[in-house]
Amino acid sequence: MAASQVIAKFTTELEHVDIDGLLQKLWKEGVIKPQPYFEALKKPFEEKLSFVQLQLSIGGEDVFPTFLECLRTLKHWQLASDMEAEWKKKGGKGPTESGNALPSNEAVQASGISKPVTEGATIDDLRRAKTVLKDRDVYISINEFLDTLAERKIISVAEEMKLREMSDYHAQIDAVFKILFARDVERHYYELIETLKSMGRLDIVKKIQK
Repeated sequence: MAASQVIAKFTTELEHVDIDGLLQKLWKEGVIKPQPYFEALKKPFEEKLSFVQLQLSIGGEDVFPTFLECLRTLKHWQLASDMEAEWKKKGGKGPTESGNALPSNEAVQASGISKPVTEGATIDDLRRAKTVLKDRDVYISINEFLDTLAERKIISVAEEMKLREMSDYHAQIDAVFKILFARDVERHYYELIETLKSMGRLDIVKKIQK
């Protein structure tokens, strides 16, 4: 497959890419399913890169243009252009030409990354996260927090709108966690942690996980 060959050829150049950002972009574009995405985030760089290569192989030629666009979104314009030129040189075709579909759930499971990504998280972990976020010494931009939760589809648009109608920070945090407690605790604990990481709030993550 042309795409896999191109990835292999540009492995050294890809070492300078924000691999977590790339994984997130591919996840949002539907190239990577949620569970494998969250599990892949735990892996070292080399395994993350191998995982990306595997997903491109599973998805066929259709997903490679999406991969290139994700690189451009991350401002790796030259790398994307070089890889695209090499891909076309090797006979790569666009989505309308190849006829391949995005990876199926079964194909993604074949990657071997299928272990539940939030295994071990309990309701007490989620309660601790709530306590930390309500701590008077912890500051978080509630607007950015709600934006990110909605963007990651952890809360719905309707829920986001209701939360924004509240004027008190602590009431908003209480309402967010009321939503999370009513759902899959393990999954949403992990997604909450990833939300904070994507906001650059590793300081809060450390407080929650210590």
